[in-house]
Amino acid sequence: MRSEIDRLERGLIETANSKARCNLHEVAHTLRWQKARLRRLEECLAAMPAGKPASNRS
Repeated sequence: MRSEIDRLERGLIETANSKARCNLHEVAHTLRWQKARLRRLEECLAAMPAGKPASNRS
């Protein structure tokens, strides 16, 4: 997910510097959405109890 965010950030910079500014809003929106997903995932992982690892169920 972080690599996708990095790619989107680079795309946002490239789009801002190019003549294809019509895509700027779409790239920025996707970047914000991915960052929000990452933040929620990190919050979920931080809230997980630090106990024994899950056992394999057969």
